[in-house]
Amino acid sequence: MYASKTTYFYIPIGSHFILDVGDALSISLNGEFDWLVRGRFNAHAPDFYANSDNLSISASKGYGVFLSAKAELDFGPFGVFAEPFWRYWKVQRSSKFWYGVDGVPNGGYSRTPFNITREYGIRAGITF
Repeated sequence: MYASKTTYFYIPIGSHFILDVGDALSISLNGEFDWLVRGRFNAHAPDFYANSDNLSISASKGYGVFLSAKAELDFGPFGVFAEPFWRYWKVQRSSKFWYGVDGVPNGGYSRTPFNITREYGIRAGITF
């Protein structure tokens, strides 16, 4: 079975503004810039290549952006909210990595490609 994991270590820089609109309604605007310090892609394919080494590739150039707007209604003992959001990542291709089988360098070069990821969604919930 092929397994992989991508991990980003980044520094978030953001702001959060809350606007009270009347007694029970508040709107918050959130923005964040995420500076990528290091990205790591790890893969292992034990069933496909029984004797293959683990593959680990790093990337260090990229950034992310997170934006959201949250509307919350307060009903006293509880509240409800809805928060549409947008997340974006732009990560440059990684450096080259030589891989082999059983520690013998007979594989080839590999790298992760240029990557753009977009997420759109809405969070909704009840607060106590």
